[in-house]
Amino acid sequence: MTQMKLPELSPNAAPEFVDAASCKAWLEHVPLANVGVAQQQLLGQLVELNRFPISAANRLAVMETLREAVNFVQIEQAKRFTNRALPLAEAEASVFRDTDALWAQMRLSYLRCLDSAAGGDAVLRAQGALICQRLLAYAGLGMFHHYRAYREIPAEDWRALHESYAKAEELEVSEESSVGRRSWKCSGTRSTKATGCPSSRTWPASAAPSEWPVRRLRRVPASATSMHASLRRA
Repeated sequence: MTQMKLPELSPNAAPEFVDAASCKAWLEHVPLANVGVAQQQLLGQLVELNRFPISAANRLAVMETLREAVNFVQIEQAKRFTNRALPLAEAEASVFRDTDALWAQMRLSYLRCLDSAAGGDAVLRAQGALICQRLLAYAGLGMFHHYRAYREIPAEDWRALHESYAKAEELEVSEESSVGRRSWKCSGTRSTKATGCPSSRTWPASAAPSEWPVRRLRRVPASATSMHASLRRA
């Protein structure tokens, strides 16, 4: 089982949806034109969902349904703190914290799916490559947005990334292609493996974020930013 900490399940949690159908119905009322409000609603519901006991298959289906909306609001909100003068204004810092929190909740959701797959759930075990790819992708996106805000990546995020990769190897899916994803460029090749390109998460750490010029940050699409496009189109 995974060593990464999951929130305790509670029947008192109250998400607005518990399966893909109810999630789609709920999303119809999320004001995506107002990305700030939409981000808060998505974050609040994911916090509740990650504490609510539902079947592993339903949890994965819900997460796949939420991805497009989440990625849209995250990309839009990131514009409010990217390449800003330091220290960030409180409004900018608040948006960064919310953006980081939403990436973290997405990771937790897929982590719970991974926990079920590792625990013997046959349905989710068959989706092991997809789950690991999603988990690593959201870990990478969270890290990338730390760089965009000129923030250091917390040690626990690095630990979670390596534990996720180790779990993919343990499940023997690190060399599998994940269904429904776009390939990423990696060292001049195209990677379709569940784990993508782990070096794309680690090479930015060779320099402090404050040492990165804006032009170079904008070229990161060869690594973490390419996740945005692949996640939105997959």
